[in-house]
Amino acid sequence: MTIDELNKLKGQRAQLVKDMRALSDKEASGPLSADDQTKYAAMEKDFDAKTEAINRAENLSARETQLRNERDSNYRADVGSSDKKRKVRDTADYKEAFFDGFIRKGPNNLGPKFHNVLTEGADADGGFLVPTELETAIVKKVYEQDIMRTLATVRTSSLDSSIPIRTGIPTFAWLGESGTYGNTGPTYGKLSMQAHKCGGIIPISDELLLDSMENMEAEINETAGLAFSVLEIAAHGTGNGVAQPLGLFSTPATLGGVTVGEVIGGTSATAAITADNLVDTFHTLAPQYRAQASWLLNDSAIKLIRKLKTGVSGDLTYLWQPGLIGGQPDTLLGKPVYAYSGAPTPAVSTRSIAFGNMRAYRIQDRLGIAVKYLNERYAELGQVGFRFTMRTDAKLTDGNAVVFFKHGAAS
Repeated sequence: MTIDELNKLKGQRAQLVKDMRALSDKEASGPLSADDQTKYAAMEKDFDAKTEAINRAENLSARETQLRNERDSNYRADVGSSDKKRKVRDTADYKEAFFDGFIRKGPNNLGPKFHNVLTEGADADGGFLVPTELETAIVKKVYEQDIMRTLATVRTSSLDSSIPIRTGIPTFAWLGESGTYGNTGPTYGKLSMQAHKCGGIIPISDELLLDSMENMEAEINETAGLAFSVLEIAAHGTGNGVAQPLGLFSTPATLGGVTVGEVIGGTSATAAITADNLVDTFHTLAPQYRAQASWLLNDSAIKLIRKLKTGVSGDLTYLWQPGLIGGQPDTLLGKPVYAYSGAPTPAVSTRSIAFGNMRAYRIQDRLGIAVKYLNERYAELGQVGFRFTMRTDAKLTDGNAVVFFKHGAAS
């Protein structure tokens, strides 16, 4: 049911209520006639039916919105997608044409059975967009490897976009009756989200191409997913933003006019961290961001922190607290800790720990993973190459949402 249809139905229901009220008001002059009672009962029944239809439509819309906003929504079904190519790639015919036609025979030997179907999913670079089911499996594999995709905000777009970022908040005040409202509005900056291209080539043997479709699909899923995740983890951690995403730990000192929080440790011959450094980092983050905050650091930094204790001799407690429930992360100062191989290794004058609401880190993917068939390059090896391409961008969008710990300079 479209929005217009839903609104029309609500209007009809509202008119029913008016008509029911008109009949009910007639009772002030005496009992309703048998005919009016029949009409009223029919309107009640119609009202209930329309209410049920409206509730179903609104509940379905709410569920679709919930799925779109899930952190892992990019590897779920594209609920309510209006992308024509995506819908084509959803079909069984496209999947059959992709594997039995394109993958096994190559683009020059498709035949009319497969050619017309695949043309709908043609990529501008001369390849074809992978079937939706396979793309979902590949991206899911990336999610499993890259914790940043689970913590961050992930969106899909068909175009480059500019994201407004708030650099200040308006001043509100309590008002008496007839009081004057202040007009201090928020200030906004702008970040551009582009589509940086990444990918590589997967060579597959002729023998594997002759195996069942399930084996072929599993091989592509596993290999492409792992390869993309290795690339992404490094970029989302320390990418420099030039022809690649801007990594979280590469966020500049000032973002959209906001000074990004940073706690610097004491000078030391080697990378060092103290319990006080962690407490300072925790409290440098504004309280409104702490409710959803978490720690992000690599295994070497975790090793340093797990040795830190608080208290007095004979009553020492480790700052690091292991998760007591299966699947739940360990905690540090009461907040979840995530080991992230993309975070920098502790070193003097280096950021190695991020603390904050990672939802402020935005990952924006361009629609569709594309694959191109390369047969001559690997012919003497008895292989065929498949070149995979994905386009994406990522960067922190709120300079207030994350605080970094940076090791002090060398002594």
